[in-house]
Amino acid sequence: MQKLVSTYAELADLVRVFNQDKLEIMIIDGTAGVGKSSMIKRSIPTNGYVWFEGRVSAYMFFKTLQENRDLPVFIDDVDGLCQDKAAVNLLKCICQTEPIKTVMWSTKATEDECKFDTKSKVCIITNDWKSINKHINAVEDRGLLVKFRPSALEVHMQVRGKYDEEVYEFIGEHLRLIREPSIRMYRTASALKNLDWKGILLESLKLKKESWVTVLR
Repeated sequence: MQKLVSTYAELADLVRVFNQDKLEIMIIDGTAGVGKSSMIKRSIPTNGYVWFEGRVSAYMFFKTLQENRDLPVFIDDVDGLCQDKAAVNLLKCICQTEPIKTVMWSTKATEDECKFDTKSKVCIITNDWKSINKHINAVEDRGLLVKFRPSALEVHMQVRGKYDEEVYEFIGEHLRLIREPSIRMYRTASALKNLDWKGILLESLKLKKESWVTVLR
């Protein structure tokens, strides 16, 4: 199943549903820089969970799942894992919909085999589900795919009071120019206040140079 979500409040509600054991698998797909990972972390209860992000080896992935069996599993940016065949096999195991899942690690070189059972549910957070789904196809059919697509105004309201006020107001005046909103835009522009931050910002929005004068008035 799929659901298009355009507000942070809607996304937080779905994460709460996941936390209440009502979903075994949830995939959150959204553009980079909109703060989905930070929002999800704020919505997770503090009574135990596993969070993977960055580069994780297949074996470390297995051992961490084994040591934290039955806890909810959050996988943030799984692109690297999907380049490793062993990690892909583990992802397929942990993303089964049975109440009890068997996760297995096998090393042919030593004929050593290890496995464990777990009740962990899984939330995958990604910027490009289409490319990842090639490696772990069928996962989407087992759970809920949330397509998080906040508008420039929604992102603008989410960061209110968190960055330089002049930067915030300037971006707010030009929301119509923003096709791919990002919280990083506010952060970077605030850090460049001693430079031509307005010009840099507008250039990053891919406006033609001759249009800057009109926009900057």
